[in-house]
Amino acid sequence: MSGDRTPQGWLINPAGQQMDVLRFPLGIAATPDGSKVIVSSDSGSVQGLTTIDTNTLAAVPVPAANLFMA
Repeated sequence: MSGDRTPQGWLINPAGQQMDVLRFPLGIAATPDGSKVIVSSDSGSVQGLTTIDTNTLAAVPVPAANLFMA
């Protein structure tokens, strides 16, 4: 069986499909046609967006400065 064990010995597995995005994801939104998902992240220094193609599951991270400034 694959997965990780807790200190109590329980076996845990992540639910669903896991995708690599920039560190510390804060928000997620799908495009109106559902072809892409955009994830906003604040990695502690560089903020950015990761665009995920829903057909191929290809993820493209794009660093951005001051993404969360209002």
